[in-house]
Amino acid sequence: MTFWIILKLVLIGLALFSYLSYKSRRSDNHGALAQLREAPVLRTLTPDEALALEPLRVAGGLSWAPEVRALRGRFSRHGIEVNGAQTLHDTLGNVEVLLPYDALAFLHDDDNDAEVVLSAKQAIVVRLNGFTVVDGRARTLQQASAHGDDDLPPPLPGQNDPADADATLSRPVQQIAETPVEIRERRVETPEEATLRQPTSRVWKMAGLWVLAFVLMLVVANADLGGARVPLLLAALAMAGAAVWWQWRRPAPAAPTKPLAVNRVHGPLRLVELPNPTNAALRTYHYFLGDALQVQMPAHWQHSGRLPLGQPVEMEILATSGEVLAMGSAWSQVDEARRFPAVRWGQHVVLLTVGLVALLAALLNSHGVIDDMALAWQGVRGGETRSDAIAASLAQRPPHGGDRVRLRGEGQCELALTPLQDIDAAIVLPDCSRVRWGGTPVSLPGLQMPAALLSLYRGDYVSVREDNMSAMLRLLMLQQAGADPYAQAALSARHSGGKIVSGMGNLVEVVEQACAAGLEDCDALKRGIVDELAATADVDGRELALDSWPLLARELRRAVEEGNDGMLMPSSQLSALQDITRGHAGTAIARQLQTLAPQLLSLQQGGVVLATPHDLRGDADAVRHDAADVRAESVLDRWEQAMTTLATPVPFTVDGLVVGRHEDAAGLRLEVNTDADQRRIVAAAASTLALLLASALALGQAVLLCRGVARARARRRALDADMQTRPVPGLAS
Repeated sequence: MTFWIILKLVLIGLALFSYLSYKSRRSDNHGALAQLREAPVLRTLTPDEALALEPLRVAGGLSWAPEVRALRGRFSRHGIEVNGAQTLHDTLGNVEVLLPYDALAFLHDDDNDAEVVLSAKQAIVVRLNGFTVVDGRARTLQQASAHGDDDLPPPLPGQNDPADADATLSRPVQQIAETPVEIRERRVETPEEATLRQPTSRVWKMAGLWVLAFVLMLVVANADLGGARVPLLLAALAMAGAAVWWQWRRPAPAAPTKPLAVNRVHGPLRLVELPNPTNAALRTYHYFLGDALQVQMPAHWQHSGRLPLGQPVEMEILATSGEVLAMGSAWSQVDEARRFPAVRWGQHVVLLTVGLVALLAALLNSHGVIDDMALAWQGVRGGETRSDAIAASLAQRPPHGGDRVRLRGEGQCELALTPLQDIDAAIVLPDCSRVRWGGTPVSLPGLQMPAALLSLYRGDYVSVREDNMSAMLRLLMLQQAGADPYAQAALSARHSGGKIVSGMGNLVEVVEQACAAGLEDCDALKRGIVDELAATADVDGRELALDSWPLLARELRRAVEEGNDGMLMPSSQLSALQDITRGHAGTAIARQLQTLAPQLLSLQQGGVVLATPHDLRGDADAVRHDAADVRAESVLDRWEQAMTTLATPVPFTVDGLVVGRHEDAAGLRLEVNTDADQRRIVAAAASTLALLLASALALGQAVLLCRGVARARARRRALDADMQTRPVPGLAS
């Protein structure tokens, strides 16, 4: 843990250092730019240079003074990276510069001579070594025209093959003169054109209704709202219904909006690559008509390979945004929307997400999906309330699922198979959450077992008394420890006291008698006793380890003959020895009890069995005892307790909802949910509704999403094929 904390602190420190270094460099760049503003002016921009820089003003929103200044220095690029995204800045002589067109290809490694104009935050290069902004514009437009049939933007000069870079840059540049853009017509947009820019998605309203519906259902399932539960649940259902209706209803005609101005313009179509003014790592492509009119070309038209770059084109564009509505005679967004209606599948993604999140929330909130569904179903069905005084009348006319029962009486706990936790066996024990009312009483028989086996289980094969000396020594040590609870606990753990054990020879006889009576796995019992005692004996003046049962039995019998079979044994060792014998004896007893199970279960006949989620005795101690694990080492105790439990009639009061009914030869069995009051039923109904509606929403939207994606792909293929058959706009003009 300490290592990871240190590592995180180191990483945070490195990140902070990088950020401060970046801010320091940016401060130096601003200072260098301020000094450059004080430098003498060489000249002013020529009209051709101003024309070449015009796209930066239009697309980048930049402005600059016309004065040109000299800048000399080494080129460097620095920046910062956050979450994988880089922000870079180009500098010449520590002044941040903007390199338009293909100026980057003219940089030198060591020193660069440049002429720049100054904007608010950076210098814009007009000349750089052999580069001029006029020639750069011409090369970029020529490259765009040469790659006009490609789906991708054109490369920079020399970008395809580095070996051809010098030849490309040194090739004579054909200057492209300024071509004015002619506005041939002004009009307002038609209703169909206005529809193109109106939002058509209603997904957020539908998603909001679904979210509110699920939230209300989960609130009803968890909060105690009194009489407001049912109205809120009905409101949630109404919201879910409204969301479904909203999705499938035919959209109402959109309210008319103020029509925008549309210009029909004519001029050469150009694709210009420009640097990002705020991040040198990014370069973007922009469509212009002429040099100063930026247009927003539809994305699928850009990738069609049919745009006549460098050729004069007639377009209809929105005067406010430059969005292209039509181009030439055969390219029209209105015509495409009419012939190839848009397929919108994004709403299905949103609603699918809402459904999946709601489904997860409903599963986490549920008290058991099956139980909630059953309780909700029974609550919806409803029924009568039964208060029969005797079991016979209840069995003669059994209640139905959904009926409520209010019953009082006395019965007998139902016998049920109970598996043991440590061995592969199951015995019959009473389960007092199920009471047989009015049936034939059943009593458990006493066990007939060898006395030796019972002695091994009880652990009374030896006599035990307290060792007074050990007890007094332990008391003195605890007094020396004072009031320190930790010291007292440590002493208690190390010195748990000793016992004087006599009659160890009797242990040998009891084990042998039990083995002779058929105790299984006697070898394991004997080995466990030998290993636990780890005894030694003095034989002929030497110490002999009693590491086998014959040696141990021989020496213990000889000690009995000599009247010296007592020994001092730690309490923990005595307990471990008794656990070993008790476990083996308990296994044998459990096997015997298992053979009685079918007969005992078949004795339970007649009456009505009332099965509830809780113990009907109401005795907390008894409930905790019965809920404990049943193991071989406690099986006889549990059996004797079961005999007492079964012999004692259990008074019961059952008030709940019938959620299950079963009849067979043994009688009528009713499953009663005593927790099923009105609040619990409404909560189960709310949880079930949330689960079912979330499942239906997720499944339905998944199907609609698959269909929508398939239709959208088919539409795009048809649209792409149609664009390839259209005449190239502008060439016939």
